[in-house]
Amino acid sequence: MSVRLKIFQRGFELIPSFILAGIFLVFWSKVAKGHLDAIDRTLLLAFRSPRNSDILMGPDWLLQFVRNITFLGDSTFLLLVIFAVSFFLIAKKAYFNAFLLPALSLSGFWAVSLLKDFFGRPRPAIVEYLSVPNSASFPSGHAANSTIAYILTALALFKLVPGRYARFSLICGALLLAVLIGTSRIALGVHWPSDVLGGWIFGLSWCCLWLLKNSRTDAQYI
Repeated sequence: MSVRLKIFQRGFELIPSFILAGIFLVFWSKVAKGHLDAIDRTLLLAFRSPRNSDILMGPDWLLQFVRNITFLGDSTFLLLVIFAVSFFLIAKKAYFNAFLLPALSLSGFWAVSLLKDFFGRPRPAIVEYLSVPNSASFPSGHAANSTIAYILTALALFKLVPGRYARFSLICGALLLAVLIGTSRIALGVHWPSDVLGGWIFGLSWCCLWLLKNSRTDAQYI
């Protein structure tokens, strides 16, 4: 394959990531201008009791369940998952994936942290926090990081999983985890819905960088 063709192929593989990144920036412009404030407020309050907005709507066990879900998106837990899967990939001799998974995930986490500091959006102040936030609001770190970690993990394992149904279930499971974790942040009152949606969009944009791996043709790179 010629050098020019390789460069063209890599550029083509970046298109999905660039498109989603553009959507993310347009979405942030709407958030920054306050165009989504009313929707944010309505959706956030929809998770709370009509009689007392400081109480999560639903049965008593729901709060602990939501906290358990949000724990699955904590950075420490995600790192454990990523490195555990990386060691598994090494054992399966999928060395490139074993390197790429933590490299792309950790750089994504760092990018999310930089974006939060850059945008500096305040956390919601209309309900009591049912969890303790420690950074700015947009984009949601839990939503973005869980999207990055779980989807990249699924992609890293994809060819090691036999059968189309199992592979489909793997990807769907990763997406479901990201959705549940992001939604849990709204339920806990620590993020606006737009923070979470922004996190999902950015996370998907970052995951699309995995497509660059397709330009490698060496048989050892699974």
